[in-house]
Amino acid sequence: MSGVVIAPPLRQSASMAKLRGFGSVAGLTASLFVSAGCTNHGGGTPAAKPQPPTAVLWISVDGLRPDYVARAKAPTLSRLEKEGGFSHDALPPFPSLTFPSHVSQVTGTTVAHHGITGNAFYDVETNQEYSFPPRPDLLRAEPIWTTATRQGKRVAVYDWPFSQHQSGRYATAVFTEAFDGKMSDAVRAQRLTTATSPVAGTAPFDLIMGYFESVDKAGHAMGPESRAVEEQLIQTDELLGRVISSFEKANAVKAGAVPMRLVVMITSDHGMVPVTHLVNPGLLAGESLPAGSHTITGGGNGHLFLPESPEKEATVKRIVRHINEAGVGKAWARTDIPSRWDMQAVGRVGDVFVNLAPGYTFSGKPKTAVEMRPTEQGPRGMHSYDVADAPDVHGYFCLWSSDGSTPKGDFGTVRMTQMHATAAGLLGISPSSTCTDKAAISERP
Repeated sequence: MSGVVIAPPLRQSASMAKLRGFGSVAGLTASLFVSAGCTNHGGGTPAAKPQPPTAVLWISVDGLRPDYVARAKAPTLSRLEKEGGFSHDALPPFPSLTFPSHVSQVTGTTVAHHGITGNAFYDVETNQEYSFPPRPDLLRAEPIWTTATRQGKRVAVYDWPFSQHQSGRYATAVFTEAFDGKMSDAVRAQRLTTATSPVAGTAPFDLIMGYFESVDKAGHAMGPESRAVEEQLIQTDELLGRVISSFEKANAVKAGAVPMRLVVMITSDHGMVPVTHLVNPGLLAGESLPAGSHTITGGGNGHLFLPESPEKEATVKRIVRHINEAGVGKAWARTDIPSRWDMQAVGRVGDVFVNLAPGYTFSGKPKTAVEMRPTEQGPRGMHSYDVADAPDVHGYFCLWSSDGSTPKGDFGTVRMTQMHATAAGLLGISPSSTCTDKAAISERP
């Protein structure tokens, strides 16, 4: 486990130790999936009848577009859908990028509240540009791993954006110091297998979080309609199967003991759209930007930060008008960005914001402002677009338990911002006070 930090257990009273066990959650019956919003929380564990010891395993499969599952005939995911519940219509926040979406899932709120506007962003207050930062201190809302640890749960989190390099009283029991882009998903799966089946004498975990990235890589490199994404999903599906099978085998040998329960949440942060055109952000503005400007792009999103000057307002108007005349998407001055996106994170949204049309993506390669994507060049797949404009950026959600206790069937449309409260319900804890959405699953008979 190179790069993995294992923190010493929190000091706890005898009564607290008894509660923590292997989860000791308030049940996973339908009543756990509260339909109330995440406000006015007392911070304690809701009372409920005793339940078997439980571990919640939450895995993100980056870039898993829902239709991939049927196309690839993925046996593990197909089994989990049949025996559990699922949504092929999980709505990512705007923008539908890896970091904003993952953070919305774990905090239960939108970009305006958690502050992560893209995989890369500029912060006016610090005057710094951040790119895929492993910095939990940059979050403006509390992630589920902190919420759970704060309420006495033992947590291991591997590779989720912003989970690295934790510090302070509520750092999780296990986390990584940095994201290792060279690590294979097979190694990531082995870490999850070890965490869900701890050796004798090792304190078990209540919440285990993991991340697989290869499906997303295949979608970017070869395009979402390619056979490559199906082949990659088959490999990822096999890894998921190994983790679950290992738990089931380990649990089966505990003859006469109270059976443990594994609850599996599988989410994807976004889908994928075929790329048709490349857009050069430096040329799209139509004029040279003033010295001291910052241009931040990600997929089909672009932020232009201009230095303060008497000409700034007029410059912003000219740039917005020029981009809108180009016919590649839409540009707005910061104050005019559609409120329905709820992305106005203070100090991290450009003076000019650009949202390209689906299929268009920013790139430094074109010699002109806009070019058709050359056949031999990538990326062939991209996301970041509004779900209203590009249904193929919708994500995936699946919920399954080893004892069949969780709700079943097609959950219909869910929001990524509902995942924090859903996980809190599974753990029998209160959502964070910074969470603004309700659990994904309402009460069911």
